Amino acid sequence: MKNATDRDIVYLAALLHDIGKFFQRADPDGMKTTRLLEPEIRKLESVYCPNQGNYYSHLHVLWTAQFIKNNNLEFTVDDLNLMRLACAHHKPGKIDEQLIALADKLSSGMDRIKSNSINENDDNTQKSFKKVRLHNVMEYVSRPDDYSGIHRFDIQPFEYNSALDASAVKELSFSNDKDSFTNDPKYSEVWQAFSRDIKSIDTKSDLKTWIESFTYVLEKHARFIPSSTVDLPDVSLYDHLRTSAGLAISLYDYLIENYKSINEPNVKLPDIDTPFALLIGADLSGIQSFIYNISSKNAAKSLKGRSFYLQWLIDNVLYCFLKKTGLYRGNVIIDSGGGFHVLAPNTAQVRQTVDELRTTINEWLFNNFGTRLFISIDYIEITSKNLLQQEDISIPSLADKWTELHKKLERHKVQRYDKMFISEDAYPKFFEPGIAPKFDDIDDISGDIIEPENKIGKNRSRQSQLQIELGRQLKNSAGLIVAEDIGINSQEKFFEFDFQCAYTKKGVLIEKRNEKYYYKGNHVENGRSLLFNATDFLVPLFSERNVIKGFTFYGGNTYPADEDGEPKTFDELAGEGDFKRLGILRMDVDNLGALFKNGFSRKKHSISRLATLSRSLDFFFKGYLNNLVGTHKSDCYILYSGGDDLFLLGKWDVILEIAEIIRNDFREYTAYNPNLSISGGIVFVKGKFPAKRFAKLAENEEKNAKSHKVSNGEISLEKNSLSVFGFALNWDTEWPMVKHLYKTIYSKLMNGELNKSFISRVLTFYEYRKLTPDNVSWRWLLAYTFGRMIERDKNQREFLQAFHTSAFTDSYIKFGDYSIFLNGISTNQAGEKLISGSGNSFLDLAAVACRLAEFKWRSLT
Repeated sequence: MKNATDRDIVYLAALLHDIGKFFQRADPDGMKTTRLLEPEIRKLESVYCPNQGNYYSHLHVLWTAQFIKNNNLEFTVDDLNLMRLACAHHKPGKIDEQLIALADKLSSGMDRIKSNSINENDDNTQKSFKKVRLHNVMEYVSRPDDYSGIHRFDIQPFEYNSALDASAVKELSFSNDKDSFTNDPKYSEVWQAFSRDIKSIDTKSDLKTWIESFTYVLEKHARFIPSSTVDLPDVSLYDHLRTSAGLAISLYDYLIENYKSINEPNVKLPDIDTPFALLIGADLSGIQSFIYNISSKNAAKSLKGRSFYLQWLIDNVLYCFLKKTGLYRGNVIIDSGGGFHVLAPNTAQVRQTVDELRTTINEWLFNNFGTRLFISIDYIEITSKNLLQQEDISIPSLADKWTELHKKLERHKVQRYDKMFISEDAYPKFFEPGIAPKFDDIDDISGDIIEPENKIGKNRSRQSQLQIELGRQLKNSAGLIVAEDIGINSQEKFFEFDFQCAYTKKGVLIEKRNEKYYYKGNHVENGRSLLFNATDFLVPLFSERNVIKGFTFYGGNTYPADEDGEPKTFDELAGEGDFKRLGILRMDVDNLGALFKNGFSRKKHSISRLATLSRSLDFFFKGYLNNLVGTHKSDCYILYSGGDDLFLLGKWDVILEIAEIIRNDFREYTAYNPNLSISGGIVFVKGKFPAKRFAKLAENEEKNAKSHKVSNGEISLEKNSLSVFGFALNWDTEWPMVKHLYKTIYSKLMNGELNKSFISRVLTFYEYRKLTPDNVSWRWLLAYTFGRMIERDKNQREFLQAFHTSAFTDSYIKFGDYSIFLNGISTNQAGEKLISGSGNSFLDLAAVACRLAEFKWRSLT
């Protein structure tokens, strides 16, 4: 590795400072008998490990030192020695060692130096801390401080790809009851896989490039390794290390700006009230209206490309920022859901970069997309006091600063063109009527007017054509190359802002000099190669130089295709036969913004815990969902999924089925925490229904689900619902009743046990009750009608009588061995009380069930 800088050394030292914990737990022996530590490393015990009187503590730093030596990372730049900086954080002396110690402390939100030490030479201690598994951080959201979770992650090699069966991905990435594990954690096996991947990183690159590739290796292998076995182990080692590194470089850059050199004798670390760092947030507005503002005839070809285009757009904004500021991937705390959050040094360069990007990018967005898209970017200052867990409510916590930042971002959204208004050409641009466009100058995809410089043909803008190509090529692409200059045919690359991009070919491996390469290009330099939805990412590119290797989870890089490989039209996706419907599903995690701000108490709120929570949720939507939807890959596809929400299209009954599976799997993934729920809305339309209209209808259904309340007088719950046909149904109380009734009615229709007139009569009574809610005469008419039905069809007496009684009394549904009371209490797997009430009348629920049964019956007969 070459071109090592002082900043690289500081950042890498923080990134590696606790890697010895991983190595030590993989060591089958203890300190006394280990064969992995060389004699010269053992001698460092008194140098780096605190003396507790009769033993040395924090011995993991010796394994950190051995790791650095094993991987030839013994760099020194300007008196900054990597091994010394990475290993001295529990016994810091010099100012640079104190800097790493402070970053470690601020990442965890607590003073790790003052934490209780343990005697790792003790045989029992050795065995116990090597058996500790990572707790599921999602289980602790909005829980009391003394809550003790029961779910743990398995520690095993994380070899993920989107072709795996969903059950296999559950085994890799879902937590389980702690009592279900029969074997010890496979630390040694994971460490060996980790070591193999490190050796595959290109050592001819710059050190910074090696560091960024190593960060992806760390994410792959340390995502389920607990960072601490003494404190609550719900933060992964990966998230603790990356946030520590981001904090370390923020501290270092701040000191360099103020002191010019860290080696000056008067250098002091910023005190607890000094704002040394910035929390930067970015949020792209207009995503939904942009994606779905397309003509119906081109919708299937364009939607996926437009969705990917926006994800790629926000990624490029982030790449621009990192490039201009010289920051690292570890500075990125959250990168999902149409935005990002970055922890950065509070320097003039960073502040200026944020302000310049805000202006430059929004001018570009306005010139290319009018007022459809806008990105809010801003920052707030952060002190050590904000990052440390504080019980004193007069001290702004990290949650308070988070809220402050988002208020600034919202303010930009309502003042979005303030800078452009004061420019010389503002008046004609915003207020004078434009020239009426010719027909050929109106884009046939979006309906927008095409500017001359963006026109590439009749009725087609450069951006719309690019989005079609993005969607078309995505299905057969293994990943993405991003660089300032990709030396390949211009027709194979696409670009916005400072970067050019090209897909890597899926499944195409080129043999060259007995090595395998994913993609043959003329030249790729100073960029990154990201593999889609697979962690086996270290296969090199041919003719590359100084390229960061990594992976990215992306929700839905495949889609149902016709025989020619083109995306199925929505009409084809809707199914076959005379009755076919397209299902559109939108889902969103409930109250996620509030959970990030207030989901952890002031005692637990830390930057590393937020990073673990965000990354965990993001994997469900960008990773696991690919595998789940893959079981219906010919009938359903992901239009968008990431952050905390999703948008799916497919055959109506597949969409209905998969909505419930997603909800149930989300519950399992979040360790059945009742404070984490997901709501969604479904609409069913014909295949030629306009995309912009079905997107809006699905949005309305989702909003309906999120405003739904269920109460039984003792407990009241909101959200946690599915809305279909305009009815919001609580997942725990109302949907099970509707589902059972729907399945029962459909079965009886198919078996000839019920006449189709049953459905029309139920829907008639529902409409009658809806139109005249104060008129109770419908009850007597219902009693009369069902009485006649029971007399005519004595074989269905039990079902019809139960249905009649439930509708008449609005109390419960009961038939066969199935019974759910509308006003009872049930419990979840953790023994917590859940309401079993309904916000709808029985006839409301029956109307939904009847319509679903009718859909199913008509689609099969």
